[in-house]
Amino acid sequence: MTYFSENFQLLPGDILVQDTGNGEISSAIKTVTRNNTNIKIDHLAVYVKDNEVIEAVPQGVVFTKINEYLIRSLDKHN
Repeated sequence: MTYFSENFQLLPGDILVQDTGNGEISSAIKTVTRNNTNIKIDHLAVYVKDNEVIEAVPQGVVFTKINEYLIRSLDKHN
């Protein structure tokens, strides 16, 4: 599954943001980062290379494949 057009290319250092859900920590982050655009952000990662990002998760700082990172933002309607 691909989430980008063929012409789109992530570069090392690009920051990806997402809305991962409605948990307690997620809600707290959204509360303190609320803005006038109604865009909800509760998690981010930095693109490294080779289709991987680096992110902080409860288990620590990890490298994650980009598709695994992006799929967390999907809901039942994609």
